Amino acid sequence: MANVLKLIHKYSSGDKSVDGKKAPDGSMSQSFAEQIKQSEEMKAQVSAELERLQSLSRDNTENTKDGTEVVK
Repeated sequence: MANVLKLIHKYSSGDKSVDGKKAPDGSMSQSFAEQIKQSEEMKAQVSAELERLQSLSRDNTENTKDGTEVVK
């Protein structure tokens, strides 16, 4: 439990380099570290997908003289 609290403190203080390999196999801290890592990977994927969709949206709209958007 103490190792899990250390991971949480380390992560919340800005250190995003969580390493579950240092924890004993099958331990709660290793599992928690893996979940944090997966969460960060998912955030990056969602962010990249959102940026891609926003880019597509910008490419498919144009503004008229009065500022309204026209979707192509």
